[in-house]
Amino acid sequence: MSIKSYLFAIAWGIGVCITLSSCNGIFDGIYDQQDETSGITDTQVTSLNATSYTEWHYISLKNRTIETLDVNDEAPAEWDLAIHRYDIKTNGGSAMETSYTSLAELEQNGLPTAAFVADEWSERKIIVSVEHMAEGYLDYQPGYFNPEISKWLNVDTSVMPPIYTPSKKVYVLKTQDNVYAAILFTNYMNADATKGYISFDYLYPYHL
Repeated sequence: MSIKSYLFAIAWGIGVCITLSSCNGIFDGIYDQQDETSGITDTQVTSLNATSYTEWHYISLKNRTIETLDVNDEAPAEWDLAIHRYDIKTNGGSAMETSYTSLAELEQNGLPTAAFVADEWSERKIIVSVEHMAEGYLDYQPGYFNPEISKWLNVDTSVMPPIYTPSKKVYVLKTQDNVYAAILFTNYMNADATKGYISFDYLYPYHL
């Protein structure tokens, strides 16, 4: 399905929902935003509210902090990875997708020999507005993202509603300071099944 057809389908679906006054959550996570407490501990990031298209969430695993900024704001001084919706970028680092499905499996078997992948620049990856969706286009902001760690969730938009498929794989992040972190994404929605709430387990620092 082309992007134009996809956008038309979504716009049509929204019109149907308005007419029928009920969507049964089909478009949860596209416009619905719910307040929910998120947090970071020594091993987890829980229910990070990444429902907004206009925010980056800058995570410092070293300092155990999350700072949320507008997409147009300058990044904070210290951060290791940032999340925008389901997009991930690093702070001058790189990432590797492993075949492991648990952090314990990584610790037991060690780092695989796969290559680390750096962030890439894209003109049409970071969606910052769906306001013009009904008109057949989306608004993007040029910027960096990491194509490797962003594999953690595949969103199939060839069908409606989209199908969300987590990779369930462990990713290893190498920061610009050559410190390693192991990350396993555990959820992309909250307890109410609203999409865009990100949770993951991690090891930092991960010792090779």
